[in-house]
Amino acid sequence: MMNMFTVVGRLMYVSSDYTNLVLTCVRSYKDSKGEYLNDEFTIFLPNGIASKTAEYLKLGDVVGIKGHLESFKYTKEGKEYRQTRLLADKISFLSSKNLEEE
Repeated sequence: MMNMFTVVGRLMYVSSDYTNLVLTCVRSYKDSKGEYLNDEFTIFLPNGIASKTAEYLKLGDVVGIKGHLESFKYTKEGKEYRQTRLLADKISFLSSKNLEEE
């Protein structure tokens, strides 16, 4: 069995401690109105990746991320919940918005 994901998208948000970010990705097909929709993914960065990439992450950059899924349970107000999150294993910087503008 394999537990992995690959996503390429534009960087829309980075937390102040660089432990999570949000990528927006355009779907490869149009909806019933003929428009392309965007999906936003929150991706968590382990401390090692966060510290190594902090100085390079800039809003608007296009990045590729390979990682794995992590699932866990938690209880809140007596009710049990299950949550799945995306954790980055590797970040590739594909293009910089600043470089494209020059």
